[in-house]
Formats: sequence, C-alpha cells, structure tokens
Amino acid sequence: MKTITAIVFFLTLATVSFAQNNAGSTTYRVVATQNGNTAITSVSNTIEVSSPSSVFIPNAFTPDGDGINDTWMPVLTNVDEVRLSVFNRWGEEIFTGSEGHQSWDGTFNGESVPQGVYVYQIRAWSKDHSKWYDYSGSVTLVK
Repeated sequence: MKTITAIVFFLTLATVSFAQNNAGSTTYRVVATQNGNTAITSVSNTIEVSSPSSVFIPNAFTPDGDGINDTWMPVLTNVDEVRLSVFNRWGEEIFTGSEGHQSWDGTFNGESVPQGVYVYQIRAWSKDHSKWYDYSGSVTLVK
C-alpha cells in the first residue's frame, strides 16, 4: 500500500494510504493525527474506487515508415482478453491481434495493403470480469 502525507486544517497531519489492484480499482484509507500528539487519531473506513474500462480507437494511421502513426492500435484500459480483427473491403480478415500484440502495421501476409478504409472488430473482457465490450468501426489507412 502506498502512503501520502498531507497537512489538513493546520493542526492535523493526515496520511492517505492507497493500493491499486489488478481488477482496475484503488482502495483508499485516511488516518489523521493531531499535530504533535499521536495519541489522538482518527481512522476512516476504506473506500474502493473502481476505474471504468475505457477505449480510444484512432480512426486513421499512416504506415509510411516515418516513425509517426506507423501502426494502428486501440488504447484500452482496465480490460482483459482483448481480440482485435481487421477486415478488407471484401470481408477477408487481414489482421488478428490479441493480448500483447494488438497493433496493425498496415500489412497482410507481409505485403503492404493499399490505402483505403478497413473495418475492425474489438472484443474485450472487463478487468473485473463483469462485462464484455464489443466495438466495431472503420479505420483509414493513408499513405
């Protein structure tokens, strides 16, 4: 558990302890003591704050080798078991990503694909294992 110390109301020293867990939540507890008198303390109840799952999905990228936006990847927080698929205009799956390998470099079978619009599907399981998230849309590859 991490600890932060702060002075509150000029006479009280407060310590805020917090711990983050793998389920995407943080637990907080405040311990306040009268400044100079550790015999007088006040301890709060613990509170657990869950961080919601969130997704940011870019709508374009430029795999031109300049080091800027060369790959396309959704940014997912507080999710597990991610599966990402990209399809061409004929519905052929040209990229599949999973945990640890979720960025597409604009290639299919080692060859650069043409500039255009591609369809994606994303399926992710929330870190607290309470909900599936499904997203679909399009991404534009610009050369």
